[in-house]
Amino acid sequence: MLFVEEEIKQRVANPAETEGLFRIGASETIAQARLPAFIQALSAQFPRVNVDLTVDISVNLRAAVLERRLPEFRSE
Repeated sequence: MLFVEEEIKQRVANPAETEGLFRIGASETIAQARLPAFIQALSAQFPRVNVDLTVDISVNLRAAVLERRLPEFRSE
């Protein structure tokens, strides 16, 4: 997850002005244990970025990624 945050930082010049949708797919365990702190930090640094969270089993998440239904980041 830290890699994703670093990649976002590299793609934007001014995080406070960045707008867009950030889609995350995670298993229930990850969503409960790790994502709250990550989303809180992401929201603090990128206040105008909306998070779309999909929680599902790994096999379904993998299919969604392969079908490009969970892209990494899209700036609007």
